[in-house]
Amino acid sequence: LVPICRLQRNRRSSLLRPIGLINGYVPTAGSKYYAVCIWICVVLEKALKLQVLKWRISDWAHFWMGRVPITKWLPVYNWKEDLRADIIGGMMLSIMSLPQALAYGYLVGVPPIYGLITTIFGPIIYTIFGTSKHTSPGCFAIVALMVGSVVEEFGADKETQTASNITDVTSICCKTTASTVSPEKAVDVATSVTLLIGLWQIFFGLLNAGILAVWLSDHLVQGLTSGAAVHVLTSQLKSMTGIDGVPPTTFRSFQNFYLCFFKRLHTIKIPSAVISVTAIFLLLLSNYFIDPILKNWTNVKFPMEFVLITSSIMMVSLVNGTHLHIDVPIVGQVESGFPPPRMPSLARIDELVWHAITIAIISFVIHIALAKLISRKLNYEVDANQEWFALGAMNSIACLFGCFAGGSSLGRTMMQVKFGTKSQVRILSCLEPLDLGIIKCAVLASIIVVAMKDLFIQLFRGLFLCRESIVDFMIFLVTLVAVVLINVNNGLIIGISFALLSVVFRTQWADSTCMGRIPGTSDFKGLGHYRSAEEIPGIKVFRFEAPLYFANAELFILSVYNACGLNPVLGNKLRLVGRRVADASCDSVKEDQAEHVITQLTHIIIDCSTIPYVDLMGKDALAQTYSDYSTIDITVLMANCKAAVRQLFETTDFYQKVPKNRMFVNVNDAVIQALKEQRTRFPDDTAPQTQKPPIAHSPPQRTIISLKEEREEKTTQSACMCLFCI
Repeated sequence: LVPICRLQRNRRSSLLRPIGLINGYVPTAGSKYYAVCIWICVVLEKALKLQVLKWRISDWAHFWMGRVPITKWLPVYNWKEDLRADIIGGMMLSIMSLPQALAYGYLVGVPPIYGLITTIFGPIIYTIFGTSKHTSPGCFAIVALMVGSVVEEFGADKETQTASNITDVTSICCKTTASTVSPEKAVDVATSVTLLIGLWQIFFGLLNAGILAVWLSDHLVQGLTSGAAVHVLTSQLKSMTGIDGVPPTTFRSFQNFYLCFFKRLHTIKIPSAVISVTAIFLLLLSNYFIDPILKNWTNVKFPMEFVLITSSIMMVSLVNGTHLHIDVPIVGQVESGFPPPRMPSLARIDELVWHAITIAIISFVIHIALAKLISRKLNYEVDANQEWFALGAMNSIACLFGCFAGGSSLGRTMMQVKFGTKSQVRILSCLEPLDLGIIKCAVLASIIVVAMKDLFIQLFRGLFLCRESIVDFMIFLVTLVAVVLINVNNGLIIGISFALLSVVFRTQWADSTCMGRIPGTSDFKGLGHYRSAEEIPGIKVFRFEAPLYFANAELFILSVYNACGLNPVLGNKLRLVGRRVADASCDSVKEDQAEHVITQLTHIIIDCSTIPYVDLMGKDALAQTYSDYSTIDITVLMANCKAAVRQLFETTDFYQKVPKNRMFVNVNDAVIQALKEQRTRFPDDTAPQTQKPPIAHSPPQRTIISLKEEREEKTTQSACMCLFCI
């Protein structure tokens, strides 16, 4: 029990401090308990000063409807038009969820009854707090696998390593771990980690952490889920083939499992393999042939999973005790009824907390991705912050009844969209019977594997991302490999880190280009992108296409040097530069061989329109560029600075180094000023060849040549030259 402190205000400060306990114990200032009490008192005092105490009844009603969305949409529910679609969708969801719930309970390592309970209690709680109309929360393979790995790691009472053969490969890899995880212990660990998952999700919801989903790109999530799907398939191979003596399919023994699996492939049990192949064939036949035919007549899906379950029951009942009996493991009789609610064990909460936070994030990311996908398609809004809270409430409350953590299933969600359900009322019609005995290993494993077929298709599609974007492909591949070879927890961290590093690298080695003016207009385009763009004699217009910050400040200075062909540090004041044609990146500048117009570089104009923000080191890089070129009588002008960049210049000493009259609204104004200064500096014929700035008017038809077209043209010319030489 937590002792209750009497609080007294310190005379010298407003801090509330504990001065005594009910049992007479006064904590000392150096004890950990005293520090905890002080922290609680500070939080309480700050809470008393919150604006929430000034709320009116309308404010409280708005808050309540925001946190409990069912109070908002249920009073306006259209019972006449929407109830029929919700009942039909709920019945079909019940038929589909029944075998999957039993299979996912087996995947977690708890009695199958708890898979059914999770399918019932979780969605009902989500109906009260969720904002998505079509997502189907409940048992989900990836989350079930992660919870199952936690159960296998923390639920074993004792482990003994036993070698099963004498060969070298087998002695190293084929070591079975005899872990005795009792059903009661498995349920305790599963409910404990589920409680922590729910608390983490509620905590993120209270922090309005829905923005965290932005950090997880679609390709990162695809790599994460595809890697987890590989682990799900691995975990079911033993049941589908009946091969004994293989190590447990935990994340850390992934490589050892496959080495031992192929080593023992000759011990495959034919009945289990035949049942698995037949079940997978029938499930795929139903998904790709029977359901499309039925779609032309009705929205009802053929319940192939339910047919397989009932067929397995009849098979076990008929052949049991006869000469036709086959040696295939079965679950036996599934318990009926609901277990009494009880508080999960908190004995090893400190060891489970970090596993819980990873599962909480992955569960939310997959859920919110599905919810936003469907909401955009059907034109309604989903509150990401409330979805954190809804999933947290679902897991933290459902765990009291023995439920394990769940998430939204892609297959069930798309089924609800296909059946045209209108709300979460369908959940109330999704109550499955709880008195069922089934065959386990082969049929359930096949149902799990086929349920993941979309993720396997996603895996093969992701391998072709390199044709579209090499960066996104690398994010997908790194996340996939990390999840497969290490585990989902570390794979998520590695994937996020690599994705963020890719952003840093792309801004660090950013593109830069020299720009020229389109004749007859005031528009400036990249010289390597537009063939009609012309460079103004004596003036270099430079564009840097990235934020200017500490990681690329030095690269920015070098890019300016390379683009202008002049390093001011070397003191080449009188160096003449030829007319050059710069490519898109300004990495190489080639001298125009057609005509040599020798001009002196007088001005450099930096187009800042593509620089969204600048930090202090970026500011210093701009100031250094201006100062270095000023020493050799080359003027640096800046144009198109963003408001945030100008505000930074105002609050720092930038304008003490760079005068404000060197800043311009657009590039054309800066060019006009540079031309005026050229005429002032070179009044005689020795001035650089200049032309009067054109008056802006409607531009003529422009001939824009892309880099791809230019490469194709060069390739064609090269081919013609080769043929001519031949």
